[in-house]
Amino acid sequence: MTMTMYRSAAYVHPDQPVEFVFTVDGKAARAAIEWSTIEHLMATSPLGEDQVRAVLHRNGNEVAIALRAHVYAHGVPLSRHLTLAAEEFDVAHPAGAPRSEADAIPDQPAQR
Repeated sequence: MTMTMYRSAAYVHPDQPVEFVFTVDGKAARAAIEWSTIEHLMATSPLGEDQVRAVLHRNGNEVAIALRAHVYAHGVPLSRHLTLAAEEFDVAHPAGAPRSEADAIPDQPAQR
C-alpha cells in the first residue's frame, strides 16, 4: 500500500474539522482532525488558524503515522473520508516518548 499525505492542501477554519487530502494507491481521499482534538493534543486552547497550520507543519510526521495506522487498522471508508481521533495520535506518540528529535536522548554506545 502506497500512501501520500498533502499537508499543503489542508483546509483550516475555526470550529470546523481540519481537512487534508491523502492518496492510497493513487486514489484520493480526505482526512479530518477535529479542532478540539488538536487543542487537546497541544494542551492549548483556543488556537488560531495560523497556530493550527504551524502545528500541522511541525507535527506532520505524527499526523502521517496516525493516518497510516488508521488506514492499516480500518481501511479506507467507502466514502473516502475519515476522521482521526485523539487516541490514534497515541500510536504516533506513545506516552513518555520525546515529542521531537530535538527532545530525544541520543543512543549511548554499548558498555563493555
